[in-house]
Amino acid sequence: MKLILLPGLDGTGLLFEPLINIMPDNVDFDIITLSIDKEGSIQNQVNDIVSTYKGEGP
Repeated sequence: MKLILLPGLDGTGLLFEPLINIMPDNVDFDIITLSIDKEGSIQNQVNDIVSTYKGEGP
């Protein structure tokens, strides 16, 4: 299982650093940074994330 961390207001995932520092080594995770692209909508980013991880399990 992979833990996918989506950033909130900062958009970079830097706020996850304290969590990552205490997370066990056996936890597989990815931090997804959000795009600032004016052409890309939130829905486009959601679609990209889903297509990246589709079929990887729970």
